[in-house]
Amino acid sequence: MALKNYTIENTVKITFYTLTAFVFVLLFSRYYYLQILQKTKYTLKSENNRIREIVTEPSRGVIFDRHGKVLVDNKNSNTITVIPYEFNKNPNALGLLSNILEIDKETLRKKLDVPLRDKFLPQKIYKNAPMEKIIAIEEKAISLSGVSRIKEPKRFYTSGARLSHTLGYIGEVSEKEISKEKNYVSGDLIGKNGIEKYYDNLLRGTKGIDFLEVDRLGRVVSDIVSAEETPAQKGLDLHLTIDAFLQESAEALLEGQRGAIVMIDPRNGEILAMVSKPDFNLNSLKENWSKLQTNVEVPFYNRATKSVHAPGSTFKPITLFAGLENRIVDEKWSTFCSGSFRLGNRIAHCWNHNGHGKADAFYALEQSCNVYFFNLILKMDIDKFSETAKKFHFGKKVGIDSGDELSGIVPSRTYYDKIFGKNGWSKGSLINIAIGQGEVSASPLQLAQFAMIIANKGIYYKPHFLKYYADKDGSKIMNKIESEKVDISAKSFEIVREGMHRVVDGERGTAKSARIEGKTAAGKTGTAQNPHGENHAWFIGFAPFEN
Repeated sequence: MALKNYTIENTVKITFYTLTAFVFVLLFSRYYYLQILQKTKYTLKSENNRIREIVTEPSRGVIFDRHGKVLVDNKNSNTITVIPYEFNKNPNALGLLSNILEIDKETLRKKLDVPLRDKFLPQKIYKNAPMEKIIAIEEKAISLSGVSRIKEPKRFYTSGARLSHTLGYIGEVSEKEISKEKNYVSGDLIGKNGIEKYYDNLLRGTKGIDFLEVDRLGRVVSDIVSAEETPAQKGLDLHLTIDAFLQESAEALLEGQRGAIVMIDPRNGEILAMVSKPDFNLNSLKENWSKLQTNVEVPFYNRATKSVHAPGSTFKPITLFAGLENRIVDEKWSTFCSGSFRLGNRIAHCWNHNGHGKADAFYALEQSCNVYFFNLILKMDIDKFSETAKKFHFGKKVGIDSGDELSGIVPSRTYYDKIFGKNGWSKGSLINIAIGQGEVSASPLQLAQFAMIIANKGIYYKPHFLKYYADKDGSKIMNKIESEKVDISAKSFEIVREGMHRVVDGERGTAKSARIEGKTAAGKTGTAQNPHGENHAWFIGFAPFEN
């Protein structure tokens, strides 16, 4: 019996020692695997828990006027970021942060509802955070794991000239924009319109990488110097053709009005000033966004490039060009203006109801005689008129380097057949477009372009804003200027130019108020009917006339 008990006891001991030895061998093997074979992998994981990779934002390029005056600069602002993985560990964090930032909980939840790959990365949720909110977050840091702030450059507009429509503004990238551009991530700031959008690839710069040591709550302990760090590269600086003084002066002239002014250097197509009123202050855009969106004056609407209306009498030179170029008339051909013109049962009036008497090409332009142009267009085919207008780039977008423009309309036989049906329109349509009324339409930018071509006797330079930009090494990269010779004879330009000269400097010119003391000038006035209110007033011109 004793021998049997000894045998059982011995068997239990052996089994126990064997199991113990097996467990130790298993633990040792696991230790060896983790500490020796997988050392590199888990050391890296440990470091990743301690070290946070931060994407640093670049400053956008500075924008200057033609004389080197700063128009758009940068200043630092605070942005609140949240790492969703760390933040969501505390169920009360969402409500707490919502109260501090005064953001609706559901809105905040949506901002943090990101794909799995982004849950470990800082998400930008609140830009331009005031200092009191930063302090409130730091005071509650224990409860707000994963919440921190970063410094980001904010656009600052330094000039007295607003240039709101031309410069445009920046804003947070949308989901639609992210889907189109693989380099965008949520929270990125990009140009939304104007020059900021058109030249965004130059202005935006390149992001950098920084490494920070954090504690278990995600709070920054220190900045870590690493060979893998890459500094953010600032965007390229743009030098525009805009003259800030002229721009500011032009804006003052239109203050309180609705309208547009475009000034172009005819020697190269450089835009010196472009104004659209009403406008808005870019420095206070965020605070006034809702008011501006609902403002009945539509301040976001760029009247210089998108407001396409009947150009009125400023289009009469096109009718004369068409007659001259197609050898339908010469400068001596004349008509008699009694103050009205009969076409079938319709009577069309000249603006001077007393009539202008005998009018040739020069006098017809000087006095802006409707009857002369009524008679002229009825001598030509509509497509001759249309072809001439298109030579001066009407009916298509200018292609300005700020985007956001409309093309306007130059009616043709095909156009009228499509709108009214074949044979569904009459000569009455022709006499309307002869004086810039009816279906013909153009923007202030297109008419300024027209004046430039006439000033240059047919040399066209594409209007543009960019003069040059400074490359990374500081060298100037000049903007390539597009130019062409418009297919119109020198003789026709000579006749039209002289007529426009008399409009300003002639004894009976309709634009005597545009005279410049000590200079000779040329121009053309226009009044266009507006079915929605008061008539539109136009003026195009250039000076000095000789050069």
